Amino acid sequence: MLRDTADLPGTHLAAAALRLASGDAVGAVTLLERGASRTSGVSAAPVLAALVQAHLSVGAPARAGTTAEALARLAVDLGAPLLAAFAAQAGARVAAASGRTPAASAAYLDAAEAFAALGAIHEAAVCRLEWAGLPTITPSSAVDAASRAFATFAALGAEPDRDRTAALLRELGAPVPIAAPTGAHLTARERQVLRLIGLGLTNPEIAARLHISRKTAAHHVSHLLAKVGARNRTEAIGRAGASTEE
Repeated sequence: MLRDTADLPGTHLAAAALRLASGDAVGAVTLLERGASRTSGVSAAPVLAALVQAHLSVGAPARAGTTAEALARLAVDLGAPLLAAFAAQAGARVAAASGRTPAASAAYLDAAEAFAALGAIHEAAVCRLEWAGLPTITPSSAVDAASRAFATFAALGAEPDRDRTAALLRELGAPVPIAAPTGAHLTARERQVLRLIGLGLTNPEIAARLHISRKTAAHHVSHLLAKVGARNRTEAIGRAGASTEE
C-alpha cells in the first residue's frame, strides 16, 4: 500500500508520531513537511494525512485545510483507493476541527470503510476511534466503535492508540475490554510485520521498510502466518484483529 518509501523511511513517520504523542506538534510539522517535499504519488498519502493532523495540533486549521485539499486533488488525479481513503480521513479531521460535525461523521465513516476494504485495519480503527469521539455520536454507538478500535490496536500492539481508546471508553463510562492473547503472543517484530501486511506491502517492500533482507522478510511473513494459523495475508489480518473482538 505504501509505495516508493525510500525517500521517507518509516522511521521518519514514526518519529513524527512520537513527537505528536509527546506534545511536540511543531517538531512533528517540521518533520512531516520535510517528508512531504521528498515523497510523491501514493507514498505521499500517509505523510500528508499526518501533516493535516499536525497542523491542527499546532492550531493552524487553514494550513490543515490546504494540505487536506492537496491530498484530495492528488487522490482524484491518481485515482488510487488508498489516496481516497487518506483524503477522506484528512477531510474528516478538518471538518471536525471546524465544528462541521455532520460532515466529519460522514467522512470518517467513508474513510473507515475504504481503509477496511484495503486491509488497512489500523487506519480503519483510527477512523472509528475519532468518529466515536465526535460530540454528536450517541454513547452506545461510540462505545461500540471504540471497543472495536481497541481490539484492533491491542492485536497490533499499537499501545498509544490502544491507550487513547481506553481513555475514551472510560470517559464514556464503559469498561475497557481485556485483550485476548493473539496480539500479545506476537513479538514486536511480528506486530510490525502484521501492520505492514495490513498496509498491503509486499515482502520486498516490508524488507525495505524494516531495513532487512528480502529473505528475512519472507521468513517473518511465513512464520507469522503459521503462528496465527492463517493460510494467507488477508486471513492473518482477520485472525489477529478479530480474535480480540470475540
